[in-house]
Amino acid sequence: MGLESTSSESCAEILVNKHSSPILSKLALVRKPYRSLLNGGCGYASFDIETVGRLVKQLASRAPILDPMSGYGSLLDICAKKGIPSVSIEISAPLHLWQLIRKPDISDVFIAAIDSLLSKPQRWPSASKRADCSQQWFTEESLDLLGTLMRLSSKALERSSDSSQNKAEVLAAALVVPFCGRLSCYTESENNPTWVKQGGIVVYDQWQSDFGEYLIALRSLISRNAKCSVPGVDHEVILGDCRRIHFDQSTLRAMLTSPPYPNRMDYFSMFEPEALFCARLNNPDLVSVPSSQYVGSNVVKGTARRQSSIRVVGQFLNYVQSSSPKTKQKAANATYYHPYFANYFDGLCEAYGNVANAIAGDFKGYVIVQNNHFRDREVPVAQAVIEIWQALGFDAKIADQREVFHTGTKNPRARGAKAKQFLYTLEITK
Repeated sequence: MGLESTSSESCAEILVNKHSSPILSKLALVRKPYRSLLNGGCGYASFDIETVGRLVKQLASRAPILDPMSGYGSLLDICAKKGIPSVSIEISAPLHLWQLIRKPDISDVFIAAIDSLLSKPQRWPSASKRADCSQQWFTEESLDLLGTLMRLSSKALERSSDSSQNKAEVLAAALVVPFCGRLSCYTESENNPTWVKQGGIVVYDQWQSDFGEYLIALRSLISRNAKCSVPGVDHEVILGDCRRIHFDQSTLRAMLTSPPYPNRMDYFSMFEPEALFCARLNNPDLVSVPSSQYVGSNVVKGTARRQSSIRVVGQFLNYVQSSSPKTKQKAANATYYHPYFANYFDGLCEAYGNVANAIAGDFKGYVIVQNNHFRDREVPVAQAVIEIWQALGFDAKIADQREVFHTGTKNPRARGAKAKQFLYTLEITK
């Protein structure tokens, strides 16, 4: 399908009308995860800001504070506002780029580039259709539009800083990638934010208006973060797998992190359009990692059945294997749920084992864990994390626990274990 664009209102007039509102409207077709991040500053299953703020203060004297699975960059944001150095490691290229957006030391560069883009909307490309459909993530026209936006953003960033061409492209990706889903073909769930499917309709009509609205909301967020941040404090943002990164030995004195939430869903697909676009850029500083390599990936095909050396994990895996007498559920336990949980806990063992190589003698760390449920049994993530660190030779204990609303529940009438869970704060010392 395809219809010629008939918009009579100029892009410049649209931007003037939008400039008074730094919040994305519900009518903007920017994808929901980024709409939440831009409007509320947080995403699905994010850190509890109050809890993290309190713990950051306790770790300040040991800074920099490491978050080896840093997600949306909540620790970076909190440390920036408190003037405490931090190191954030994230395996997902789209989330890594979102963390770059939150780095206060380059906020001026981003703001200048956004102002440059907003000042010349006549240079933005135009679509030849009002809409199109495809079974792919992006149409050729979408990729052409996004390619032009990348070039315009790179030039604006080169003028705004002393960046090399390669670095300017990475920073340009940080500006364009959160918007690229607006021009992708996808289907998503109203209830499950992690479910995104390839194929659907892309609406080109008024995309420039949405891009302007997006840039204004992004500029507002960057500006607010910069004003609240303490200048001159180092915050390192690393794209990589914390299970594979080489850490300098005996240098790490503080850590604050949270493992992926084990809800048996695919976190990778939540940002799959953006991850694919990152991969298409073919930039060595934006290497995209296959979904099967994520801790908590639901890609289990070809995974061999195995038991864990962590006692509480072994007990839980035995329950998973034998929890249902029904034939279909029994088969699902063996082919999906057992390998999923086995891979998940193995991933945590690898990650924490690698981080432990860098830990100094006066180390203190906190791991924030929210256990959920598998059928009638609590998934023992907090208990497993304690055992993992104890097996590595550390003291590990529950420092705090409280009942919270279930992060992943979709039923507002849910009660009991399906609605409430415990949020654990675990303390790790050497």
